[in-house]
Amino acid sequence: MKSSTLLAACALVGVSSGLLAQNGLTATLKDGITTVQVKLPLEPWGVEGPITHVDTKNAVVVAQGQHCTIPLTIDGLPIGIDGTAVLDGTGERVTIGADNIHLIGDGQAHLGDAELRGGTRSLFSYSVGLQKSVAVMQRMAVNHLNFVQATLPFHLGALSAARQAAISQEIFSLLSEVQRAQLGAAPPTSSAGTGYTGGTLKAAGHVFVDPVTGNEYLIPDLGLVVEPAENVLLGPITSFDAGNESSIPTSFVLGDMLCIMNQDPRFGGGIHGFGMVPMTAHDFFANMPADSATTAIGYTLGDNVFYAIEVTNDMVLDQNAGLVFGIERWEFDDEGNALSMEGGVSETTGISVSIQFKMTNVGGWTPPLAMTVLPDPLMPTCSQVEFEIENFPGITVPTIEKIRIRVFKAGQGKVFQEVYDRAVVE
Repeated sequence: MKSSTLLAACALVGVSSGLLAQNGLTATLKDGITTVQVKLPLEPWGVEGPITHVDTKNAVVVAQGQHCTIPLTIDGLPIGIDGTAVLDGTGERVTIGADNIHLIGDGQAHLGDAELRGGTRSLFSYSVGLQKSVAVMQRMAVNHLNFVQATLPFHLGALSAARQAAISQEIFSLLSEVQRAQLGAAPPTSSAGTGYTGGTLKAAGHVFVDPVTGNEYLIPDLGLVVEPAENVLLGPITSFDAGNESSIPTSFVLGDMLCIMNQDPRFGGGIHGFGMVPMTAHDFFANMPADSATTAIGYTLGDNVFYAIEVTNDMVLDQNAGLVFGIERWEFDDEGNALSMEGGVSETTGISVSIQFKMTNVGGWTPPLAMTVLPDPLMPTCSQVEFEIENFPGITVPTIEKIRIRVFKAGQGKVFQEVYDRAVVE
């Protein structure tokens, strides 16, 4: 995909510029009956903006006047909203899609039965604030109060006096608004009463057409993300507390900002160390080198409290985890029949890494190819791993379905193996 229009659209949702310009041929809408076809010639579209409406009946999310229709399937494969996850009846986390789109609403911002969970920021733009549920807005405000009051005492030594005063003032103002609402006064018009509210739709795809009615739909066949916001912090962590699973969320101070791990049950997240390997909060903080830079992505309430969805620091390595391997970047260029990736392994001596591919309609795995292993200049006990090919004989990048990576150590043989699904990592 080299079109600048498609490239810009894909950039909105973090889609690789190597995707085919045409990613979907047919889509089935939420009713399970209506099948629409990609419009020819292709008409790309993309949007990144504040959400103003969610039509749960038809699985439509509206942002900047763009009506993004979420189908049940694209080319027969189910799709979901990246970054979302809710508990099903068995306790498993499932992605929100067209069939359960109602779960994306602010009504899900409540406290769970067994753990301290709850939303603090409305999904909808401030411009539609007066249409929000009074009860839900009050619930979000109370959630925010509970989370700050539970975590703030652990970090008083790391926060400046000015920051502490600002947090206290915001909490006092919010508490007053909640109390007035309980007495029948108007509730806060913005999430948690701190002036910031609204979620973001990031989507890219093509126009599809119903061949029967001629109706056109904006189908996100190139990418679909819904998130509370995309605020970013970078700096050293000067204080942290792992919390517990019942009453105290994981929290930390990054720079001079109080950060609380996201508690909104509609959105997932995690903590990642070297090689983008998931880590528990306890192991992450216990193995963090002093003054190393941590990145937190999430959403801010006011100017003084940050809710972190993704936390990463590639200098953090769990010393008790044995060999650690992870991929930090994948890039598939279907049009150019090329791919590249970068990762890391927590060993330096006698290490070799191989990669294989499984492609559609081709039996078995390709012969193994060697990945390049180099010293990591920032982590003396680790190695960087790189791989790049273009028009390689026997490998057709658009048809790759799975990638298998193996790590070998001299004298020990294979010490790591994992199979990655392209649909998941791309």
